[in-house]
Amino acid sequence: MTEATEPIEGSTSQISGELDLRGLAPRQGADTLEGYLITVGETVNLPDIKTHLRTHLIPADVNGIFQESKLAEFLANLVTDYCIPRERRAEALEEQIRTGSQEASNALRKEAVDLFVESTTSGEAGELLLYLLTERVLGAPQILSKMSLKTANMVHYHGADGVHAKKTERGLAIYWGESKIHADRAAAVRECLDSVAPFMTDPSRKNASRDLGLVRDNLDVEGQELKNTMVRFFIKKNPEWNLLELRASCLVGFDLAQYPGYVASSDIKDDDSIHKLIASWSEHLGTHVGNQKLERFEIDFFMVPFTNVSQFRKLTLSALGLASDD
Repeated sequence: MTEATEPIEGSTSQISGELDLRGLAPRQGADTLEGYLITVGETVNLPDIKTHLRTHLIPADVNGIFQESKLAEFLANLVTDYCIPRERRAEALEEQIRTGSQEASNALRKEAVDLFVESTTSGEAGELLLYLLTERVLGAPQILSKMSLKTANMVHYHGADGVHAKKTERGLAIYWGESKIHADRAAAVRECLDSVAPFMTDPSRKNASRDLGLVRDNLDVEGQELKNTMVRFFIKKNPEWNLLELRASCLVGFDLAQYPGYVASSDIKDDDSIHKLIASWSEHLGTHVGNQKLERFEIDFFMVPFTNVSQFRKLTLSALGLASDD
């Protein structure tokens, strides 16, 4: 009989039970999206691969007016959370409690808004929506404030649209976020997968090394203890490196003709045409995931049709107090 052996000190079998990542959890869930987005059915788990598809629609009111402006205003209210690191937001809150003045918080919001590029061709409207869905639906908080890395307005940080993370049974999952909002759904899907594939499939992680380094050096989480624990996953010599799972979160926004005028999810019937559309989208998505050799990776896709994607961009910029180009 072979005797049981003690795990090697620092081995993955030992550290997996010692990691304390309980602080890595969002404070709000998917229920906060009610009234802004309608979730259609259950999550579609594509067969034989690890890709999941969720579909969300813009609700109409009882007068038949689609509530895209309401969603745009909601996203605009999240701009400080999205753009400004937690530590600076906490400092502003402490100052407000101490002085009774919102001056510091207002200054942070202005700084956040100024980071947005004033162009309807920019992708920040979609990135805000991706941030919202990844945090509250997937339960994966943002851990890198990419907007704060911009050195000046009109300058883009070139990398993943968002970086989020959540605790797994064995370690940590990092989500590379990618947002594409186009009139053409198929083009948006292709571009999303083209963007995330290099981060996922390179066995040496060379393609992702720059962004992993940025995450390591700019980790945006609550508390030094959590930061010290998480940073170990981003250093190659550590055993935790082997417990870092690469995932992707993708938002595909696109124009949809004959948009269904649902007021609430209870309005959706089993024989409605939206279900056939989702089945078609799922089949198309599965084909492209296979083409990119991404079958073994967890990828969450959010399909969000709009009545007019260009108008949604303009509504979001307007809600932020920014001008569009037209």
